[in-house]
Amino acid sequence: MLVFGAGCLWFAPVQKPLADGKEGQAEFLNSVRSELERIDNISNIEINAGWEKAYGTYLIIDKQDKKIAAPVIYGASIEFDIFLPFRVQEEVHEKADVERFKVVITFGYYTPIAYIYYEIGDSEARADPSSAVVILRKFLEKRLDASRISFGCIGPSPFHANFYAVPSDEVSETIVSDVSKKGQGYASLVVHYPASQEFKLPGSMSSFTEALSTFYQLSNLRADLLASQRKAVLNATYLMERNPVGRIADLRSTFQVRSEIDDLRRNSV
Repeated sequence: MLVFGAGCLWFAPVQKPLADGKEGQAEFLNSVRSELERIDNISNIEINAGWEKAYGTYLIIDKQDKKIAAPVIYGASIEFDIFLPFRVQEEVHEKADVERFKVVITFGYYTPIAYIYYEIGDSEARADPSSAVVILRKFLEKRLDASRISFGCIGPSPFHANFYAVPSDEVSETIVSDVSKKGQGYASLVVHYPASQEFKLPGSMSSFTEALSTFYQLSNLRADLLASQRKAVLNATYLMERNPVGRIADLRSTFQVRSEIDDLRRNSV
């Protein structure tokens, strides 16, 4: 049985913005390939550049008070195999079920979506593939820290669910069922797919990928909104606590406070 976890993992250029059009997108994807090839644990890298015409945007992330523009190349994908011995896994997290994983990062309309998957025996206890997302994320954060590309995630990564792909003679298209038990933690989602078809990521989860992409876009916007609100409140509080002397200073401070409050109101819309 194939099991997998999901999350939003992104790459971004460090030194310069992309050139316009398909040429800039290709240069970016090539730089991602080059940095991944430097990691001995990674093999079988495949990159699909997406549509013939350049179609994409940027995901703006606030990372450590710095704005990062991560390219979102709609239709493109980055796939690779990774071998992470249990001892390496324990350096960044707890052990997962296996040491070898397959990774596919596909670009949805708003954000990239990563699937980390592997096979287990049908008779084995239910696996915890979401932990593989954490292991991969922390491993790549460490290995790509001083590279030509920036790497990170939008939370929650992992997405709070474990996925189990199960063939079925009773369905004609892929259907996701929630079989979670109350109080178990992450959700358990069984992906029923037609037994006559091969289950392959990301294609077999294309509609779910777009739903996840929308979810992570909203999560990122919410995080940015909360950060803006905190900044506006802190600035307004600072101005009100300065206790300026003189009517001109009082007037100036009042207008500054009003400006901060207006910022807070705009960011709340």
